[in-house]
Amino acid sequence: DEALNYALKSLEMREKLSTLGAKCSTIESLNLIAYVYSNFGDHVRALDYFSRVADQIKSSKSLINLDVAKSLHNVGVAHQLLGEHNKALEFPLTALEIKKLHYRNAQHPDLARSLNIVGVTLGKLNEPENGIEYLERAYEIRKSVHKAVNHSDLVQSMNSLGIVNGLLGEHDKSLDYFKRAIEMSN
Repeated sequence: DEALNYALKSLEMREKLSTLGAKCSTIESLNLIAYVYSNFGDHVRALDYFSRVADQIKSSKSLINLDVAKSLHNVGVAHQLLGEHNKALEFPLTALEIKKLHYRNAQHPDLARSLNIVGVTLGKLNEPENGIEYLERAYEIRKSVHKAVNHSDLVQSMNSLGIVNGLLGEHDKSLDYFKRAIEMSN
């Protein structure tokens, strides 16, 4: 509650300053409010604030921008948490394209993050075969980037592969991925 109050006051102050002609961005405050609502489990409000951030960034900067990609990714995650998988897919796909341009297709954990959410979303949209392709690419990037075999990103990849293989009906594979995730966590 206290964090939300401070974030809302920060937004109010930044909005006042910008109406007075000051070059003051509200993006940071909007993002903070969105994260607080998301942590409270209020994904509808979080989505509203993440969407406002994405809109502001799109209107003020180049579209090949990691801030835009991050905001689009967050909007997709919020839709995912609300069970709105059809809406969720377009945002991380766009974020993925921006990140590919920015990182020039290099192996980067940020690319893997977007590949992972696209893969899980495709799985939930009854396209698990396509989802697995994205998830396997995410895992390969993460494996090449993180030298520790128990890194949380690798565990997330194993869990995601377990979920989507389960949706595909590959229950033995699914169980194997979940077991590997548990082993990595220890």
